[in-house]
Amino acid sequence: LDVTMNGKDFIDSTFKFKYYDPIEIFNSTPAYGPITGGTRVTLSGANFENNDKLFCKFGSINVTAEFVKSTEVICVSPAQSEAVIQVSVTNNYQDFSLSTTPFEYLPPLEIHRMYPQKGYRWGGYTTLLEGQYFRESGSIYCKLGAHVSVATVINSTLALCKIPPREHLDILPQELSNNDQQYTNASFMLEYVRFQVVTEMNRASGPITGGTEVH
Repeated sequence: LDVTMNGKDFIDSTFKFKYYDPIEIFNSTPAYGPITGGTRVTLSGANFENNDKLFCKFGSINVTAEFVKSTEVICVSPAQSEAVIQVSVTNNYQDFSLSTTPFEYLPPLEIHRMYPQKGYRWGGYTTLLEGQYFRESGSIYCKLGAHVSVATVINSTLALCKIPPREHLDILPQELSNNDQQYTNASFMLEYVRFQVVTEMNRASGPITGGTEVH
């Protein structure tokens, strides 16, 4: 980078100025997260530079970017109110990319009820979760202990989680997430129980009016 005071006589400085190709952003994964922030968002694109001026902008908020490779960076979403915002990236903390990708801020998922709360260890059945803020488009995720699966969403307040088999009897937390990162608090537990077998019954019939005691 050379400097002149009169338009003719240039001073040869030791500073270098680098020109780089414009940043392109193709998509983000995940493309949504809670309003509390904290989602690790992977941005796929082109022409990312590995330097300390690499930043992401979520709407109007700048956050440090983690360089993975020239086609991938990771940024942690800051807290913001419920909205769909645009995410851009800069290599020099000044010129942000014209290319952007949307990111949706959602209210945190809540679970109010779960049924059943007990089941047999061979799995294969489902639990019904009732709450609010379940995403009806795309996928939401069930987590039972460390096992993650995709939920069946009925509507914004109801979802079904398929229960996996378990080798041993256990009690595990059942949680939900809109993005497979931030899960609900482990306030509901599923208990794996032994299969109950009836070996004897003292009566096998009774009147249609009911009232027969069966042991």
